[in-house]
Amino acid sequence: MQLTWLASSMRSAIRIPSSVYQWKGLYQRMSCAPSTYRLHLLLYQYCEGADERRKPFRINHLAHARAAQERGELILGGALAGPVDGAVLVFNAMAENVEHFARADPYWLNGIVESYAVREWSVVAGSIMPDLPPPPAFVPSYEWANVPDGSDVPPGLEIQMSLEGGPTRARIPPRWQLAVGMSGELGIWRCKDIKRTTTVGELRQSAAEHAGVPLMHVGLHIGGIELTDDQKTVEQISLFTRSNALAVKLRVSN
Repeated sequence: MQLTWLASSMRSAIRIPSSVYQWKGLYQRMSCAPSTYRLHLLLYQYCEGADERRKPFRINHLAHARAAQERGELILGGALAGPVDGAVLVFNAMAENVEHFARADPYWLNGIVESYAVREWSVVAGSIMPDLPPPPAFVPSYEWANVPDGSDVPPGLEIQMSLEGGPTRARIPPRWQLAVGMSGELGIWRCKDIKRTTTVGELRQSAAEHAGVPLMHVGLHIGGIELTDDQKTVEQISLFTRSNALAVKLRVSN
């Protein structure tokens, strides 16, 4: 059984039903402060004689590991000793990212690793827990995706929680609404029924109609940068997660 709800995607000036806040607050309390820290272990089984056979590939293997470390994914890693017959790597990343790391590892590609396993590791105690990096950020899309435990979820997403212990999933709603404050007496421009295929040009047209001015006098800006390609879609410009930075500027006619 699954519970699905929608947290409003309107801007902060728009009132959101209290029930949405209650569910959203429940979710954030459950996800942002987990009592169990969930990591992933990558367990390598090495071939016979790996201590010698790995030497030609060790530099590239270590470079591969350091790149994962710089991405904030790899926390610890190293070979087992006495004998050198495997390795253990600890990841703060999604299981599919760990799988991708293993498949691209020079040790796997050159037969040093004969087999591997990716296991979820529920960490509940340890002196380094306060120093562990935060869970990987959840980047929403218009497709359902699993939310990593402990990750913050942007407001406005459709959230689906399993009541039977399965993963929590989220996505950008297929249709959502935008509300942006405009200057002077123009009040709030509301653009309803936004889809992933809605274009910048369609947004500009909607803003122009609200302001009662020709389209040529309307510019949309995100972070001070004007959106100049009317053919770009809201999905291509990641508008859902950047909507709070969206501003409407009216050009003064000469």
